[in-house]
Amino acid sequence: MSKLLFNEGFFSRLLKLKEVNGDLKLILLIRPLATDWMLYLNKERNIITNGVKWLNESGFDGLAFPLYIKPSHRDKLADFLCEMKSEFDKYGYMLTSLIIDHSFPEPAPGKESTISKLARKMRDSSLGWTVRRDNATQEPYAFSTTGLWSSYEDTTSMAFKARYVLEKDLHGLDIVVIDVDDDEGVGGEGRFPLTRAVYNTCCDHVSLITEERGRYSETYRLAPLSFIKSNVDWFIERELPAEKITFTVPAFGVYVTLENHNETELGAKYSGPGLEYKEFSGWNTIRYKELLRTLNDSSLGWTFRRDKETKEPYAFSTTGLWTSYEDATSISFKARYVMEKGLHGMDIVAVDVDDDEGVEGEGRFPLTRAIYNTFNRGNQSLDAKP
Repeated sequence: MSKLLFNEGFFSRLLKLKEVNGDLKLILLIRPLATDWMLYLNKERNIITNGVKWLNESGFDGLAFPLYIKPSHRDKLADFLCEMKSEFDKYGYMLTSLIIDHSFPEPAPGKESTISKLARKMRDSSLGWTVRRDNATQEPYAFSTTGLWSSYEDTTSMAFKARYVLEKDLHGLDIVVIDVDDDEGVGGEGRFPLTRAVYNTCCDHVSLITEERGRYSETYRLAPLSFIKSNVDWFIERELPAEKITFTVPAFGVYVTLENHNETELGAKYSGPGLEYKEFSGWNTIRYKELLRTLNDSSLGWTFRRDKETKEPYAFSTTGLWTSYEDATSISFKARYVMEKGLHGMDIVAVDVDDDEGVEGEGRFPLTRAIYNTFNRGNQSLDAKP
């Protein structure tokens, strides 16, 4: 799957590519800054209707919405996503969400939520709890040997209700309110288990933004595998299913000028962007195609290094330029991690910044093809097993 930036020529080329590759799915990413106005103006139904209309006309397969919003808007956005997914399912369209930060709020200092209190009480073995569940509705209740009794929601009953919402094409399901969910993970099911039960039901998959911005004025990698793994593990530990998770890998590199030409390792000080750079996603980044042209300039005296464990490259020149980036080797290694971890996939941000001219002489879109080829070989290996 690939996220893309719009320009008219590339849009038509993508549609042509989709015509010859039936497995290609095109997802339009709604930029993060576009969410607040939607929530303030209560235009959810118009957005859903227009979204379906645009997908019908464009040939795209779905939309991706970011979850980079104020905590007070989270419940409203969850309702919106559930309603949109219900409508999209009628047409076979995909709805994905994009997590730019850890989207679950931190517990307020010195405050315990209602569900946390209940979970803590029910984990007290001295009370001798017996738990019962309704076979038809999946709703639980419990009673103790000391005469306590409780009825409540848990992840099983909440997910059952969320499925009913989808089946009945209802507007959504409200949790009243998120800060009384188990914000500490007392029940042993991770933090905010009820909220996640709804969230998992209403999104086809979740894409984690795993671009790590380094310390100011120090060289860094944009999407190091160690950072990707820590983010993926963080959400899996909170019971977001691995098969729903994707993560982003940039098709652009860091490109800077070192303060000291002799200090070339990761974390070295830099004084500014690289010379004659072409900005993509920040003042010190460069598109992959343009980076390749620079790396092929022998007059700059490039030295290349690669991490032995993660296969991630960086390079520095005799003129004081420094860059970290992805290449076919490192991005294939990340694709193998996706298969080993059982994740949904990985996103390239953005496919139109990949090398669409074949600058290296190894064909066009080398990063995109490296991912595809790795996944394809992995699937063939699985098919070959008895």
